[in-house]
Amino acid sequence: MKKLHILTIGLITGCAGLGMMPDNTNTPLLTVGNEPVSRDEFIYAFNKNRPADSAVTKTDVDEYLDLYINFKLKVAEARARGMDTTRAFKKEFASYISQLNNSYLQTRNETDSLVREAFERLQYEVKAAHILFAVDELALPADTLKAYNKALAIRDSLEAGASFATMAVKYSDDPSARQNKGDLGYFTVLQMVYPFETAAYTTPVGEVSLPVRTKFGYHLIKVLDKRHNEGRVSVAHIMIRKSDDAKERAFQLYDQLMAGADWEQLCQQNSADTQSASRGGVLPPFRRQQIVAEFADAAFNLTGPGEISDPVQTPYGWHIIKLIEKLPPDDFAANEQQLRAQVKRDSRARISRQKLHEQLAREHNLVENTANIQTIVQPENHKFLKNKWRFEHDTLGHLPLFTLAGQPYSADSLYKFISKAPQQQNSRPYLLDQYKRFKEEKLLAYEKAHLAEKYPEYKFLKQEYYDGILLFSIMEEEVWAKASRDSVGLAAYYEQHRQAFIDTTRMEAVIFTSNQQDVIDSLSRAIPNAGTWQSLPADEKETLASRYNEDTLVSLHLDSGEFVIARHPVLQKLTLPYKETTFAMDDHWYYVIPLRDPYQPIPLAAIKGRIIADYQEVLEDQWLQELKNKYPVTINEPVLKNVYQTLEKP
Repeated sequence: MKKLHILTIGLITGCAGLGMMPDNTNTPLLTVGNEPVSRDEFIYAFNKNRPADSAVTKTDVDEYLDLYINFKLKVAEARARGMDTTRAFKKEFASYISQLNNSYLQTRNETDSLVREAFERLQYEVKAAHILFAVDELALPADTLKAYNKALAIRDSLEAGASFATMAVKYSDDPSARQNKGDLGYFTVLQMVYPFETAAYTTPVGEVSLPVRTKFGYHLIKVLDKRHNEGRVSVAHIMIRKSDDAKERAFQLYDQLMAGADWEQLCQQNSADTQSASRGGVLPPFRRQQIVAEFADAAFNLTGPGEISDPVQTPYGWHIIKLIEKLPPDDFAANEQQLRAQVKRDSRARISRQKLHEQLAREHNLVENTANIQTIVQPENHKFLKNKWRFEHDTLGHLPLFTLAGQPYSADSLYKFISKAPQQQNSRPYLLDQYKRFKEEKLLAYEKAHLAEKYPEYKFLKQEYYDGILLFSIMEEEVWAKASRDSVGLAAYYEQHRQAFIDTTRMEAVIFTSNQQDVIDSLSRAIPNAGTWQSLPADEKETLASRYNEDTLVSLHLDSGEFVIARHPVLQKLTLPYKETTFAMDDHWYYVIPLRDPYQPIPLAAIKGRIIADYQEVLEDQWLQELKNKYPVTINEPVLKNVYQTLEKP
């Protein structure tokens, strides 16, 4: 078993906002070998691993310093062995740093407001109809304007009294409009693209929105109704697939349930929904719109947990539905985690990214050359052959597009960026979009390169990741795997500490209980000792009691395992020395076979995991002594005194 040090706890946790860091981050507190460890790195690690708001004493600091030195000794050895140069290390470290960087490249406040907005909208469902005027996201301005003007003209007709349904059938580019006349039914938050959702939630009932732009084109949205959201419901069901006698079978099962039959048993035996039958028919929680109407109506009409519906027919067959619980949408804490995850995946996340890019552009003094950008995004200024831009002999590559923190970026850099795109288009919108992506990439790259300057704790977290991966690698090699492989060392350790593995409070035993004395007597003759029992095949042990129980007048129970003697009334009847025993108690007869004498050491094979864990500590102590001899440790006493004063402050 791997024993983790306190220093690794929380290794992959926390990011920005971990507290104020001192200014003198490079002041060495100690040196391990030739590697200095700064005062503030130690203070950061100490504060991260101590209980919140706990008082700190000099003893606490000294104890943690010893642990930290041991930690750094192991890391020094791992580094000396080149463990930080392996492909596996570099891949894992890069993955952690990517996660770390992403945690700093978030506009938390913006995300919080979007989550809160989503929660507020979740309280309602909107019924709306729409007319779609399709236009590509990267369409030319003239095509975009044409679609917009067409939408405005249709809206004027609607405002003058034209039928929305009629206009949807006639003009909508949504193929489903021919059948549903534009009516989308009820929906709630995160079920439509964000601009569409926003227009639907902000347009009054009965009115038609102005043209709304989404990735599909322009929409005219008419809000037909708004109602409170019922939330989600959690149910189980028994499904009878469509057949001539499905209805009759469903009502027969329903009658059995009403008479007290076990739901889970009937479900497992009869439900055609094989995916849910094994777990009692339980379905994932759902909203009304997420399931067929007949099923949804029956489920939402149930009121109390455990209530069972009458059989209900759907296109899939007949169902009996049992309510587990209703999950209203008005509990922010219960919905926050799911909403936050959905918001980050939703199109509205672009708002957070856009805010971040705008913030970074201000912070790093990004200055664009508008004239040169307009020149570069004109397709006629470049060559496009065989579905690919050919910039090899482009004469405009020297043009500066923007400066970032004083560093110029020319069109040549943009060309290299575009050349890596798998699909390229010959249009101004495409080139403009690629320029925006290129600019944002450079903004993020610059921010990542300077995170340590902007956030003092970032440097410590990065070091913590680096050291932590090395620690796991070296501990696996020197302690964890080594202890498991060293069978001779394990046996020797066990023999040296045999007395520590005696536990007189517990007994491993087999206990037979019967209402018939002759059954117990028969068993004691057939299985006279522990050796006979242990020689029986496993399947024979399992079926032993059931063979006797075939006689309806006989009751035989078999119990085996390790028991606490003081808590087991049968074992308390035994006397020393423990041996095979039969006796009567409370109108029952018992036959007990002790499998291990509690006054003898527990066999190594039975507690090998525990022995390995203990042996790991021995190996680690021996190894640490070697490391202390190999890597001298020096402590800067004046700095340590300052650490005491800093950490002991209330």
